[in-house]
Amino acid sequence: MIYKHELNKKDIAEIKRDKTVCIYGAGIVAKAFAARLIEILGIHLGFFCDRDKEKWNTEIIPSIMCISPDELKAKENVVCFVLVGQHFTQSALDDLGKLDNIDWIITYDDLLDMDCIIEGILSLNEIQAESVIATNRDWEEGLFEVPNNSGKRIAVYTCITGGYDQLQQPEIISDEFDYFCILDGKEGKEGAFQLIDTGNVVPECVADNTRRNRFCKIMGSHLFKNYDYSIYIDGNIRIVGEGLLKYISCMNEH
Repeated sequence: MIYKHELNKKDIAEIKRDKTVCIYGAGIVAKAFAARLIEILGIHLGFFCDRDKEKWNTEIIPSIMCISPDELKAKENVVCFVLVGQHFTQSALDDLGKLDNIDWIITYDDLLDMDCIIEGILSLNEIQAESVIATNRDWEEGLFEVPNNSGKRIAVYTCITGGYDQLQQPEIISDEFDYFCILDGKEGKEGAFQLIDTGNVVPECVADNTRRNRFCKIMGSHLFKNYDYSIYIDGNIRIVGEGLLKYISCMNEH
């Protein structure tokens, strides 16, 4: 058995050609890192192995199953990536050290120090960042912008999805504000609020009600870009005074 602290191109080629790849551990650490490990090294993952009986014969990631330590003993030419929490690493190494069919063992800590892994992670992050930037750009270009027909500087808005809250009318209506409520399937006016249909605001890929609400909450600077300020309030909150203006007066240039 060899503890590998680095993998070069020759080693990776040997893994692809001759080795059976096992990820030892089927918990949070293993699941979080498995797909990236496979993508970075370009290897085929045979299976996971874990001491937890509840995980045996279950799919840990799509199409990759978990086997028991007894089943692992029957495999040949095994390379084990030990992806467990730090507190469990030594006990996992002790277990694997008793097996004659394990050729190489590579720990999670060693993986994180390997040049090939570091370069791979940086490369994947760069690709993902470019994808996110492109996606955000597409969203921003297609976002609904609430027109400012009144010329007021401040938009106060709320969002109610799935009928979760009952719209609360303000007790005091300020001449400084335009009031908006983003609501499922409704447009027009209700009391002080101008109603905006969520279907016109939220992208279709944001499906569930919680995320639809959060999208509106965090995207106010885009939705209300025709105003100097946008203030979000929760749907179950009633405005009972003119305190919101004090918040604006406390803002600096940023």
